Amino acid sequence: MYELLFHPEAESEIYDLEPIMQAKVLKGLEKLEAKGPELRYPDTGIIQDGIKFSEVKAKALANPDVKKAYDEATQEEELRAVLIEMKKRAGLTSTEIAARMGVSQPAVSRLERNVSSASLTTLQRYAAACGMHIKLSLQ
Repeated sequence: MYELLFHPEAESEIYDLEPIMQAKVLKGLEKLEAKGPELRYPDTGIIQDGIKFSEVKAKALANPDVKKAYDEATQEEELRAVLIEMKKRAGLTSTEIAARMGVSQPAVSRLERNVSSASLTTLQRYAAACGMHIKLSLQ
């Protein structure tokens, strides 16, 4: 397993960020840690007294504002992944989806990039353009 380690002085820099930025940094570092084994030349040298990313993440998420921003970023990533999967299954391009929705291609690209600001109606129209529908459930 690939594990990110922080130099002790670098750890505090994350906690000095605003909560939304902390959440974004954590999400980016999660992706880096997940892709670590695929990196061409990962630095596998040991950092003396290094701090594990999992510890940094846990400490950051103990702040309720960071946790809220992190959860919102996670939801946005999941929703974006759903849109990508719908488009992939339908075998459509953004231009084709736009035509089916009756909007411009840049509007569809904005939706795909900033999915969290989309209305349920817009998401339903996107799904319909892909030949699918959205089913909501409670957890």
